[in-house]
Amino acid sequence: MFKRFLDLKLKQKIKYLFLFIIMSYMIIFFIAYAFVLKRNMVQYAFENNLNTITAVGNNLETEFVTINNVSKLILTDSIINKYLDNGYKEGVRHAQEAKSALFDLMNTFNHINSIYVFNKEGGYINVSRNTVKLDSARIQEHQWYDEIVQAAGGYRIRLDGDGAFSGKEQVISFIRLMNDIETQQPKGMLIINVSKSIFTSTYKDMIGGNKSFGYAYGNKLFCGNLSIEQIGDLALEQKHYVQYKEGFIVNESVTGLYPIENMPITLIAVEKIGISKMISKEAGWIIGSILILTLIAMSMIGVFISIFITNPIEKLVATMKSFKQGKVQKVSLSVANDEIGDLKESYNGMIKEMNDLITQLINKEKFIQKAELEVLQEQIKPHFLYNTLDTIAYLALENDAIHVYQALETLGSFYRKFLSKGSREITIKGEIEIIKDYLSLQKLRYEEVFEDEYNIQDDLLDFKIPKLILQPLVENSLYHGLRPKGEKGLIKITVEKLEGQIHIKVYDSGIGIDVEQLHTIMNSKEHKSFGLKGTIERIRYYYSKEDVFKVRSQVGVFTEIEIIIPVI
Repeated sequence: MFKRFLDLKLKQKIKYLFLFIIMSYMIIFFIAYAFVLKRNMVQYAFENNLNTITAVGNNLETEFVTINNVSKLILTDSIINKYLDNGYKEGVRHAQEAKSALFDLMNTFNHINSIYVFNKEGGYINVSRNTVKLDSARIQEHQWYDEIVQAAGGYRIRLDGDGAFSGKEQVISFIRLMNDIETQQPKGMLIINVSKSIFTSTYKDMIGGNKSFGYAYGNKLFCGNLSIEQIGDLALEQKHYVQYKEGFIVNESVTGLYPIENMPITLIAVEKIGISKMISKEAGWIIGSILILTLIAMSMIGVFISIFITNPIEKLVATMKSFKQGKVQKVSLSVANDEIGDLKESYNGMIKEMNDLITQLINKEKFIQKAELEVLQEQIKPHFLYNTLDTIAYLALENDAIHVYQALETLGSFYRKFLSKGSREITIKGEIEIIKDYLSLQKLRYEEVFEDEYNIQDDLLDFKIPKLILQPLVENSLYHGLRPKGEKGLIKITVEKLEGQIHIKVYDSGIGIDVEQLHTIMNSKEHKSFGLKGTIERIRYYYSKEDVFKVRSQVGVFTEIEIIIPVI
């Protein structure tokens, strides 16, 4: 029988053990609760609710003191002040240095979602952990803009900047002016967007079966583990701390509203009324009569929980905590065939899958970075730039000033769009502009070799694709398709949407490519990730899809490379 008991699920073990205890206590407990303990329990709940909500409120105020200190560091940072003083006069260098300084400061406080620094001209720099959209046109439209000017160095708190910011989750905006240290005249504005985690961290150690917390901005709940039913019709915009008692007998609870000082935020704490620690003098005779039974019962429960629950769970928790410290390891634990054993197996399976996924992601990221770097290196190599500059120099000697100017403008435009500020994605419109600039520069030397044509579906211009997937193909068309043919040909770019997918075609009327040569290019391990093979592999990694291209060619007549981009 003991062996059969050990093989039961944990829920059944607890059920049979507590069945006898519950039946023995039921009548005595009901009488004690109804006639003796109730009054003290209500009083205790009010006092405990006050202490709890005050502690949580103090935690939040402390967190915002830290945010305020971070803002002061930003206000006094020499690099950021140099950007505000000289950012528009000396180019982007100050802005990049200031962004680096902001990033370092943001990393000192985990709850900061993003930081924005605005200068007097309306420009700004920002750093962010997550994607945050800014409606900069609305900044000066809000009432709080005038309020922070009147605050004379103080700050204001607003939810999502009253609509100026949007993203996957709401943020609390900490807003203040940035004044010149010497003249105290405004020269910018600072907005620190704080994640909801700053609020949940204030009460995470206090959440239990009887306590629930939430935060309201104005009269709306925006954070916490409270339900709409728990709030009911409470007047959330209170100026002073208030308490309410709600419910009847078994469903009674105490609700406290604590307005946070200097913020339009109210802390809400709901605590169910229970008998924990509710032992009054009037209940002494009850405690005395059941003391022996309680000691025996609690001893049995303690031994049982220690052997079958506490010890295994502690070992599981210790292993899981090591995960937070970067030690990814499986749980080594001998347990019975119950829920804890199932949890161990599930956790070990999760660790294995996570390790496999991390390895895949690392390899994928390495490949993408290597492929993109090779594309950039190929175009930044001197030969293309030297050839273009030689052609421009020739135009200059011919006193063709307008063509020299146009050529230099096109060269600058090409490299500016080509680098794209380091971004990995670009719109189809931007990619086509890079191709047009590139071919325009090539026409300076090879005008008699080719013409270019574009057939782009208008509603696809803003669709984003991986950067630099067309330029290598167009370069191949020019150098390996048209030039070897020895006669003027055509390069044609087509972009259209068919059956829910984007089809991008690069056509040239060059020498073509046979099946064997194509097979060699696509399967050679030594072939660099530039051109057709590198482009195809990059697209496959971006979209986790193998079937992303088609090649149609007739030797001596044409070659057409078709890239298929899934719409996600």
